Amino acid sequence: MAANPEPGSVAEVRESLGEVGYLADEPAALVAYLAQRLGKPVLVEGPAGVGKTELAKAISRATQRQLIRLQCYEGLDEAKALYEWNYRKQLLRIQAESGAEQADAAGWDAVHGDIFSEEFLLTRPLLQAIAATEPVVLLIDEIDKTDQEFEAMLLEVLSDFQISIPELGVIEARTHPIVVLTSNNSRELTEALKRRCLYLWLDYPEVEREMEIVRLHAPELACTPRTWRGRWPASWSRSCTGCASWTSRSRPRSPSRSTGRARSCSWAPTTSMPRCSPAR
Repeated sequence: MAANPEPGSVAEVRESLGEVGYLADEPAALVAYLAQRLGKPVLVEGPAGVGKTELAKAISRATQRQLIRLQCYEGLDEAKALYEWNYRKQLLRIQAESGAEQADAAGWDAVHGDIFSEEFLLTRPLLQAIAATEPVVLLIDEIDKTDQEFEAMLLEVLSDFQISIPELGVIEARTHPIVVLTSNNSRELTEALKRRCLYLWLDYPEVEREMEIVRLHAPELACTPRTWRGRWPASWSRSCTGCASWTSRSRPRSPSRSTGRARSCSWAPTTSMPRCSPAR
């Protein structure tokens, strides 16, 4: 897959994101443009379900780059994020060499240099993105679920686009990846990480904007110029206006379980399905 050339303007980025199904506002389009022109990572923060992860996917589709995703979780370490050695394969090689010749100092040095080569290296998402021969989009999703030690490990990747492996040396990026980090803002990230990134805050869209998003993902719904009256009229059952208004109205009532654009888009098509009669 050949990556598209660098964009010429913010408007071009916004249009390309719209063509792949992502309605980006001006700040999101600007940050996506700067990420490609300046080669800096992007940190996207905001509530769950507002389109942070989808933005990285849209950039991948718009630029025709492969998406490499690292899903963060509590306790994530470098063995799952960077690399680890294939110990079983190394052990088999040592046993094979020991059976073929007597183990002496020279023989061990040869085996030692052999088992710590790329043949025995298990690549994880970060190393996979750095070592990729084609341009990629690296998504580090929900970075706020990790700890500060993991953030410190990321600094070399975010600033120099390289990974240091003691047994092999420094592996530099063959191509320049577009790096997108997302955070639900569950904890404060370190200043060292923030300084290395462009910043974007995504919030819940306004009703009019959400109507556009619902219309894009559920074109079978009719969009009528109605307003929210505090109830759910029967005439709204197949209206993207009603879907967008209801989700917007429900957010202040339950801030801990607010309905984001992702849930709206997945729920909207069900409103056009015929209702089932209750069992008698």
